[in-house]
Amino acid sequence: MAAIELSLFDWRAVETRSDLDRFYLVRDHLPDARLVQYLEVMRGSGRDDYPVAAMWNAVLAGVVFQHPSIEALIRELGRNPALRR
Repeated sequence: MAAIELSLFDWRAVETRSDLDRFYLVRDHLPDARLVQYLEVMRGSGRDDYPVAAMWNAVLAGVVFQHPSIEALIRELGRNPALRR
């Protein structure tokens, strides 16, 4: 008898979403709280122009939106108010 492999979820449900929806999925479900806390501790009393969590979310957005560089991500953040929020 042939074994049937079941998937945990259907990737098509993710692929059909907008880029912003996929970013929200990553942001809301990635277990990164300890990492963000660690980054805050490592920054210590250094410059704090931007919150660590906001910068981490920007890095995640760069990956999800597949920006080839930080400069491309910064341009996208400049023209996309929904992503900036």
